[in-house]
Amino acid sequence: MIHIGSLYYRYRSEDSRALASEKALLGVACGAAGIVLMFYTVRISDTTILDARHIAIVLAASQGGLIASAVCGVMIALFRLVFFGVSTTALLAAANVIFYAIVCGYLSKLRWSRLRKYLAMSAVAVGSTLLVFGIVLPKEMLWYTWLMYIGFSAGGGVLVYFLMENIIVSDLLFQRFKQQSTTDFLTGLNNVRRFDKALNECIRSAMQRGERLSLLMIDIDFFKSINDTYGHKAGDDVLRELGGVLLQTCRSVDTVSRNGGEEFSVLLPDCTIERAVEVAERIRHAVEAHAFPIEGGQSLRITVSIGAATFPDMMTRSDELLQMADDGLYQAKRSGRNRVCVAS
Repeated sequence: MIHIGSLYYRYRSEDSRALASEKALLGVACGAAGIVLMFYTVRISDTTILDARHIAIVLAASQGGLIASAVCGVMIALFRLVFFGVSTTALLAAANVIFYAIVCGYLSKLRWSRLRKYLAMSAVAVGSTLLVFGIVLPKEMLWYTWLMYIGFSAGGGVLVYFLMENIIVSDLLFQRFKQQSTTDFLTGLNNVRRFDKALNECIRSAMQRGERLSLLMIDIDFFKSINDTYGHKAGDDVLRELGGVLLQTCRSVDTVSRNGGEEFSVLLPDCTIERAVEVAERIRHAVEAHAFPIEGGQSLRITVSIGAATFPDMMTRSDELLQMADDGLYQAKRSGRNRVCVAS
Protein backbone atom coordinates (compact mmCIF):
# COMPACT_ATOMS: atom_id res chain seq x y z
CA MET A 1 0.00 0.00 0.00
CA ILE A 2 2.79 2.42 0.97
CA HIS A 3 4.81 1.50 -2.13
CA ILE A 4 1.80 2.02 -4.42
CA GLY A 5 1.30 5.49 -2.95
CA SER A 6 4.95 6.39 -3.44
CA LEU A 7 4.88 5.15 -7.04
CA TYR A 8 1.94 7.44 -7.76
CA TYR A 9 3.89 10.33 -6.20
CA ARG A 10 6.81 9.47 -8.43
CA TYR A 11 5.08 8.83 -11.75
CA ARG A 12 2.02 11.06 -11.59
CA SER A 13 1.04 12.56 -14.94
CA GLU A 14 0.91 16.21 -15.84
CA ASP A 15 -2.31 15.71 -17.81
CA SER A 16 -5.30 16.54 -15.61
CA ARG A 17 -7.59 13.84 -17.07
CA ALA A 18 -4.92 11.16 -16.74
CA LEU A 19 -4.14 12.46 -13.27
CA ALA A 20 -7.77 12.00 -12.16
CA SER A 21 -7.81 8.39 -13.37
CA GLU A 22 -4.48 7.72 -11.69
CA LYS A 23 -5.84 9.12 -8.42
CA ALA A 24 -8.90 6.89 -8.74
CA LEU A 25 -6.68 3.85 -9.32
CA LEU A 26 -4.63 4.81 -6.29
CA GLY A 27 -7.88 5.01 -4.31
CA VAL A 28 -8.83 1.51 -5.50
CA ALA A 29 -5.42 0.16 -4.46
CA CYS A 30 -5.62 1.79 -1.03
CA GLY A 31 -9.22 0.65 -0.67
CA ALA A 32 -8.14 -2.94 -1.32
CA ALA A 33 -5.38 -2.52 1.26
CA GLY A 34 -7.90 -1.11 3.76
CA ILE A 35 -10.16 -4.11 3.19
CA VAL A 36 -7.23 -6.43 3.89
CA LEU A 37 -6.57 -4.53 7.13
CA MET A 38 -10.18 -5.15 8.16
CA PHE A 39 -9.49 -8.88 8.33
CA TYR A 40 -6.94 -8.21 11.06
CA THR A 41 -9.46 -6.93 13.58
CA VAL A 42 -9.93 -6.88 17.31
CA ARG A 43 -13.56 -7.72 18.08
CA ILE A 44 -14.91 -5.47 20.83
CA SER A 45 -18.48 -6.76 20.77
CA ASP A 46 -20.77 -8.76 18.51
CA THR A 47 -21.26 -5.73 16.24
CA THR A 48 -18.12 -3.66 16.88
CA ILE A 49 -14.62 -4.31 15.54
CA LEU A 50 -11.34 -2.45 15.88
CA ASP A 51 -8.93 -2.20 12.94
CA ALA A 52 -6.53 0.13 11.11
CA ARG A 53 -8.61 0.84 7.99
CA HIS A 54 -8.21 4.59 8.54
CA ILE A 55 -4.47 4.32 7.73
CA ALA A 56 -5.32 3.30 4.14
CA ILE A 57 -7.60 6.33 3.78
CA VAL A 58 -5.04 8.74 5.25
CA LEU A 59 -2.40 7.37 2.88
CA ALA A 60 -4.77 7.70 -0.10
CA ALA A 61 -5.53 11.32 0.82
CA SER A 62 -1.85 12.11 1.44
CA GLN A 63 -0.78 10.85 -1.98
CA GLY A 64 -3.86 11.22 -4.18
CA GLY A 65 -6.03 13.89 -2.59
CA LEU A 66 -9.83 13.93 -2.47
CA ILE A 67 -10.48 11.60 -5.41
CA ALA A 68 -8.25 8.84 -4.03
CA SER A 69 -9.51 9.13 -0.46
CA ALA A 70 -13.18 9.22 -1.55
CA VAL A 71 -12.79 6.09 -3.71
CA CYS A 72 -10.91 4.36 -0.90
CA GLY A 73 -13.53 5.36 1.70
CA VAL A 74 -16.49 4.19 -0.40
CA MET A 75 -14.85 0.81 -1.04
CA ILE A 76 -14.14 0.25 2.65
CA ALA A 77 -17.61 1.43 3.71
CA LEU A 78 -19.37 -0.88 1.23
CA PHE A 79 -17.22 -3.82 2.27
CA ARG A 80 -18.00 -3.14 5.95
CA LEU A 81 -21.72 -3.39 5.23
CA VAL A 82 -21.59 -6.34 2.82
CA PHE A 83 -19.10 -8.58 4.57
CA PHE A 84 -19.81 -7.88 8.25
CA GLY A 85 -23.56 -7.40 7.87
CA VAL A 86 -25.90 -4.42 8.09
CA SER A 87 -26.56 -3.11 11.58
CA THR A 88 -26.79 0.23 13.32
CA THR A 89 -23.13 -0.03 14.26
CA ALA A 90 -22.14 -0.99 10.71
CA LEU A 91 -24.09 1.93 9.24
CA LEU A 92 -22.45 4.35 11.68
CA ALA A 93 -19.02 2.90 10.89
CA ALA A 94 -19.62 3.17 7.13
CA ALA A 95 -20.84 6.76 7.43
CA ASN A 96 -17.85 7.59 9.63
CA VAL A 97 -15.41 6.17 7.08
CA ILE A 98 -16.90 8.22 4.25
CA PHE A 99 -16.95 11.32 6.47
CA TYR A 100 -13.29 11.27 7.37
CA ALA A 101 -12.30 10.15 3.87
CA ILE A 102 -13.84 13.37 2.49
CA VAL A 103 -12.40 15.54 5.27
CA CYS A 104 -8.93 14.05 4.74
CA GLY A 105 -9.27 14.71 1.01
CA TYR A 106 -9.92 18.39 1.65
CA LEU A 107 -7.10 18.59 4.20
CA SER A 108 -4.73 17.28 1.52
CA LYS A 109 -5.29 20.51 -0.45
CA LEU A 110 -3.88 22.71 2.31
CA ARG A 111 -0.45 24.20 1.81
CA TRP A 112 1.02 22.41 4.79
CA SER A 113 3.99 20.11 5.12
CA ARG A 114 3.37 16.41 4.51
CA LEU A 115 3.89 15.69 8.20
CA ARG A 116 1.44 18.35 9.35
CA LYS A 117 -1.23 17.19 6.91
CA TYR A 118 -0.67 13.55 7.85
CA LEU A 119 -1.06 14.35 11.55
CA ALA A 120 -4.23 16.40 10.91
CA MET A 121 -5.77 13.63 8.78
CA SER A 122 -4.91 10.99 11.37
CA ALA A 123 -6.41 13.14 14.14
CA VAL A 124 -9.67 13.55 12.20
CA ALA A 125 -9.91 9.83 11.38
CA VAL A 126 -9.11 8.69 14.91
CA GLY A 127 -11.21 11.40 16.56
CA SER A 128 -14.36 10.68 14.56
CA THR A 129 -13.95 6.95 15.17
CA LEU A 130 -13.66 7.55 18.91
CA LEU A 131 -16.96 9.46 18.75
CA VAL A 132 -18.62 6.47 17.07
CA PHE A 133 -17.29 4.20 19.80
CA GLY A 134 -18.77 6.61 22.34
CA ILE A 135 -22.17 6.19 20.70
CA VAL A 136 -22.25 2.41 20.24
CA LEU A 137 -20.27 1.05 23.21
CA PRO A 138 -21.35 0.79 26.84
CA LYS A 139 -19.48 3.03 29.27
CA GLU A 140 -17.67 0.15 31.00
CA MET A 141 -15.94 -0.73 27.69
CA LEU A 142 -15.38 2.80 26.47
CA TRP A 143 -12.12 3.84 28.13
CA TYR A 144 -10.46 0.53 27.46
CA THR A 145 -11.48 0.67 23.78
CA TRP A 146 -10.42 4.29 23.40
CA LEU A 147 -6.97 3.69 24.91
CA MET A 148 -6.40 0.54 22.83
CA TYR A 149 -7.50 2.25 19.59
CA ILE A 150 -5.43 5.40 20.21
CA GLY A 151 -2.40 3.25 21.08
CA PHE A 152 -2.29 1.04 18.00
CA SER A 153 -3.46 3.90 15.72
CA ALA A 154 -0.58 6.07 16.92
CA GLY A 155 1.94 3.25 16.59
CA GLY A 156 0.71 2.12 13.19
CA GLY A 157 0.35 5.68 11.93
CA VAL A 158 3.89 6.66 12.91
CA LEU A 159 5.31 3.50 11.33
CA VAL A 160 3.40 4.05 8.08
CA TYR A 161 4.38 7.72 7.91
CA PHE A 162 8.09 7.06 8.27
CA LEU A 163 7.98 4.17 5.82
CA MET A 164 6.11 6.39 3.34
CA GLU A 165 8.61 9.23 3.77
CA ASN A 166 11.53 6.86 3.37
CA ILE A 167 10.16 5.43 0.13
CA ILE A 168 9.28 8.87 -1.27
CA VAL A 169 12.71 10.30 -0.48
CA SER A 170 14.41 7.19 -1.89
CA ASP A 171 12.37 7.45 -5.10
CA LEU A 172 13.15 11.17 -5.45
CA LEU A 173 16.87 10.47 -4.99
CA PHE A 174 16.65 7.66 -7.54
CA GLN A 175 14.98 9.98 -10.05
CA ARG A 176 17.62 12.65 -9.42
CA PHE A 177 20.48 10.19 -9.97
CA LYS A 178 18.72 8.77 -13.02
CA GLN A 179 18.36 12.25 -14.51
CA GLN A 180 21.97 13.11 -13.71
CA SER A 181 23.12 9.94 -15.46
CA THR A 182 21.53 11.10 -18.74
CA THR A 183 21.89 14.89 -18.41
CA ASP A 184 24.95 17.01 -19.10
CA PHE A 185 25.79 18.75 -15.83
CA LEU A 186 26.92 21.99 -17.48
CA THR A 187 24.29 22.70 -20.12
CA GLY A 188 21.33 20.65 -18.89
CA LEU A 189 21.11 19.00 -22.33
CA ASN A 190 21.15 15.27 -22.95
CA ASN A 191 24.59 13.75 -22.44
CA VAL A 192 26.32 11.30 -24.77
CA ARG A 193 24.73 8.29 -23.02
CA ARG A 194 21.24 9.67 -23.60
CA PHE A 195 22.23 10.62 -27.16
CA ASP A 196 23.29 7.05 -27.95
CA LYS A 197 19.98 5.71 -26.64
CA ALA A 198 17.94 8.36 -28.46
CA LEU A 199 19.85 7.69 -31.71
CA ASN A 200 19.04 3.97 -31.57
CA GLU A 201 15.39 4.68 -30.71
CA CYS A 202 15.02 7.21 -33.54
CA ILE A 203 16.65 4.90 -36.08
CA ARG A 204 14.36 2.03 -35.05
CA SER A 205 11.31 4.32 -35.29
CA ALA A 206 12.38 5.63 -38.72
CA MET A 207 12.81 2.10 -40.05
CA GLN A 208 9.42 0.98 -38.71
CA ARG A 209 7.57 4.01 -40.09
CA GLY A 210 9.48 4.36 -43.34
CA GLU A 211 10.58 7.89 -42.40
CA ARG A 212 13.84 9.77 -42.75
CA LEU A 213 16.06 10.62 -39.79
CA SER A 214 18.59 13.45 -39.97
CA LEU A 215 21.51 14.14 -37.66
CA LEU A 216 23.47 17.35 -37.19
CA MET A 217 26.91 17.32 -35.57
CA ILE A 218 27.92 20.78 -34.30
CA ASP A 219 31.33 21.98 -33.16
CA ILE A 220 32.39 25.41 -31.86
CA ASP A 221 35.09 26.98 -34.03
CA PHE A 222 38.39 27.83 -32.28
CA PHE A 223 36.98 26.95 -28.87
CA LYS A 224 40.45 26.28 -27.47
CA SER A 225 41.40 29.91 -28.03
CA ILE A 226 38.43 31.00 -25.88
CA ASN A 227 39.69 28.87 -22.98
CA ASP A 228 43.27 30.07 -23.51
CA THR A 229 42.34 33.75 -23.75
CA TYR A 230 39.48 34.15 -21.31
CA GLY A 231 39.82 31.07 -19.08
CA HIS A 232 37.86 27.88 -18.64
CA LYS A 233 35.09 29.66 -16.74
CA ALA A 234 34.36 31.73 -19.84
CA GLY A 235 34.44 28.56 -21.92
CA ASP A 236 31.86 26.97 -19.64
CA ASP A 237 29.68 30.09 -19.94
CA VAL A 238 29.83 29.83 -23.73
CA LEU A 239 28.92 26.13 -23.69
CA ARG A 240 26.01 26.75 -21.35
CA GLU A 241 24.70 29.64 -23.44
CA LEU A 242 25.06 27.68 -26.68
CA GLY A 243 22.90 24.92 -25.21
CA GLY A 244 20.14 27.47 -24.71
CA VAL A 245 20.52 28.84 -28.25
CA LEU A 246 20.23 25.34 -29.72
CA LEU A 247 17.07 24.58 -27.73
CA GLN A 248 15.47 27.85 -28.86
CA THR A 249 16.39 27.29 -32.51
CA CYS A 250 15.46 23.62 -32.94
CA ARG A 251 12.03 22.06 -33.14
CA SER A 252 10.32 20.72 -30.04
CA VAL A 253 10.52 17.15 -31.41
CA ASP A 254 14.28 17.36 -31.96
CA THR A 255 16.77 15.84 -29.50
CA VAL A 256 19.58 18.22 -28.57
CA SER A 257 22.64 16.79 -26.82
CA ARG A 258 26.11 17.76 -25.74
CA ASN A 259 28.29 14.89 -26.90
CA GLY A 260 31.41 16.06 -25.10
CA GLY A 261 33.78 19.04 -25.02
CA GLU A 262 32.57 21.64 -27.50
CA GLU A 263 30.68 19.12 -29.66
CA PHE A 264 26.87 19.09 -29.79
CA SER A 265 24.33 17.12 -31.81
CA VAL A 266 20.73 17.43 -32.94
CA LEU A 267 18.55 14.46 -33.96
CA LEU A 268 15.77 15.50 -36.36
CA PRO A 269 13.07 12.82 -36.80
CA ASP A 270 11.02 12.71 -40.02
CA CYS A 271 13.35 15.23 -41.65
CA THR A 272 14.82 15.21 -45.15
CA ILE A 273 18.40 16.30 -45.84
CA GLU A 274 17.15 19.52 -47.43
CA ARG A 275 15.15 20.38 -44.34
CA ALA A 276 18.06 19.36 -42.11
CA VAL A 277 20.36 21.77 -43.94
CA GLU A 278 17.79 24.55 -43.44
CA VAL A 279 17.70 23.84 -39.70
CA ALA A 280 21.49 23.72 -39.60
CA GLU A 281 21.77 27.08 -41.37
CA ARG A 282 19.24 28.55 -38.97
CA ILE A 283 21.36 27.33 -36.07
CA ARG A 284 24.55 28.69 -37.64
CA HIS A 285 23.05 32.13 -38.22
CA ALA A 286 21.53 32.22 -34.72
CA VAL A 287 24.87 31.41 -33.12
CA GLU A 288 26.76 33.90 -35.28
CA ALA A 289 24.31 36.69 -34.35
CA HIS A 290 24.21 35.88 -30.65
CA ALA A 291 26.29 37.72 -28.05
CA PHE A 292 27.62 35.17 -25.54
CA PRO A 293 27.98 36.81 -22.11
CA ILE A 294 30.96 35.88 -19.94
CA GLU A 295 32.18 36.91 -16.52
CA GLY A 296 33.10 40.56 -16.09
CA GLY A 297 30.30 41.97 -18.21
CA GLN A 298 31.99 41.05 -21.49
CA SER A 299 30.45 39.18 -24.39
CA LEU A 300 31.94 37.02 -27.12
CA ARG A 301 31.01 36.23 -30.68
CA ILE A 302 31.50 32.68 -31.87
CA THR A 303 30.75 30.55 -34.91
CA VAL A 304 30.01 26.87 -35.37
CA SER A 305 30.67 24.27 -38.03
CA ILE A 306 27.93 21.75 -38.74
CA GLY A 307 27.88 18.37 -40.49
CA ALA A 308 24.57 16.91 -41.69
CA ALA A 309 23.51 13.43 -42.73
CA THR A 310 20.19 11.64 -43.33
CA PHE A 311 19.15 8.02 -43.02
CA PRO A 312 18.37 6.12 -45.23
CA ASP A 313 18.95 8.49 -48.17
CA MET A 314 22.73 8.72 -47.76
CA MET A 315 23.56 5.25 -46.46
CA THR A 316 22.30 1.68 -46.45
CA ARG A 317 23.28 0.86 -42.88
CA SER A 318 21.85 2.69 -39.89
CA ASP A 319 25.13 2.58 -37.96
CA GLU A 320 26.72 4.78 -40.65
CA LEU A 321 24.55 7.83 -39.82
CA LEU A 322 26.82 9.10 -37.04
CA GLN A 323 29.94 8.55 -39.12
CA MET A 324 28.46 10.40 -42.11
CA ALA A 325 27.46 13.38 -39.94
CA ASP A 326 30.97 13.42 -38.45
CA ASP A 327 32.44 13.36 -41.97
CA GLY A 328 30.27 16.36 -42.88
CA LEU A 329 31.51 18.20 -39.78
CA TYR A 330 35.11 17.42 -40.72
CA GLN A 331 34.50 18.81 -44.23
CA ALA A 332 33.02 21.99 -42.75
CA LYS A 333 36.10 22.43 -40.54
CA ARG A 334 38.54 21.71 -43.34
CA SER A 335 36.83 24.04 -45.83
CA GLY A 336 36.98 27.17 -43.67
CA ARG A 337 34.62 26.68 -40.68
CA ASN A 338 31.38 28.61 -39.96
CA ARG A 339 29.48 26.57 -42.53
CA VAL A 340 27.20 23.58 -43.04
CA CYS A 341 28.41 20.59 -45.02
CA VAL A 342 26.75 17.37 -46.11
CA ALA A 343 29.16 14.43 -46.34
CA SER A 344 29.73 13.29 -49.87
